[in-house]
Amino acid sequence: MVARLSPRSAARLPVAWAALAVGLLLSAVPDGARGGEEAGKKEDAAPVSKFLYLPPGWADRVVFYHSFESGVDKPEINLIQGQVRGEKTEPVAGLNGRGYKAPNSYEKKTPLQLNSPALCPHKPITVMLWFRLDAAMKPETSFQLLKLGGRGYISSFVRGKGDWCALKEPTYISQVYDFPGVTNHHNSWGGRVWFEPGEWHHVAITVAGASEVRIYWDGKLRENIVIKGRLFREGDVSWAHLDPNWLYHPMSIDDVVVADRALTADEIGDYVTAVRQLAAMRFPTASPGSP
Repeated sequence: MVARLSPRSAARLPVAWAALAVGLLLSAVPDGARGGEEAGKKEDAAPVSKFLYLPPGWADRVVFYHSFESGVDKPEINLIQGQVRGEKTEPVAGLNGRGYKAPNSYEKKTPLQLNSPALCPHKPITVMLWFRLDAAMKPETSFQLLKLGGRGYISSFVRGKGDWCALKEPTYISQVYDFPGVTNHHNSWGGRVWFEPGEWHHVAITVAGASEVRIYWDGKLRENIVIKGRLFREGDVSWAHLDPNWLYHPMSIDDVVVADRALTADEIGDYVTAVRQLAAMRFPTASPGSP
């Protein structure tokens, strides 16, 4: 059964989300029920339209999408021939439907990683996901959120109280590090971080112009980093870590998205707001008949 937006529910959606809501409802209608022009679109666009949490405004730029509905190794969209590796863990409740329980790296469980040369930021790219802490934070709590790496790495993570950087509490950290010829960036002054367990949050990294790295948390720009020394080059990045990894803390992951353009701050902010509202209404992840 397809969830439908009542007039009252639709009125609560932000103005910027109106076009997306219309697109979502249209995408749930069988192709045969649409006009000839809509039904005649080329076949390679059809799979994207089935996934209702991907905004129509930029869904055609999504090259990887993983909702974990079919398990850890079966992304719904994989135009980058990405290889997903990760421990097969028991299913958990996701944003809506199924999510992925991150494996404990301290128990030598295989962390969640996406491998593909197409992740390299020498071309515009966005990598983002939803995460939820599954245990309460402590002053010493640390965890990685998103890391793009290869010859060096771009990373957004939380590091807790301890000797490292003489931190006194869990703190926002960002790094662009170890790329040959690129000046290292290290920000350990990003401020206190404290997430409550059970709440879904969002993280995104975009790169534009092979030089401008932007990090977003919960749809808000957290940091803008312009690298120095040289531009990113082909081969600089070939993988993405998608879970707490070496800084393990119990966590669940859902809706990993890779787009082949750098989404704007407004696009990411609208996406986060909209997905929260759709999930609250239990709007389906995919239209009927989707794999």
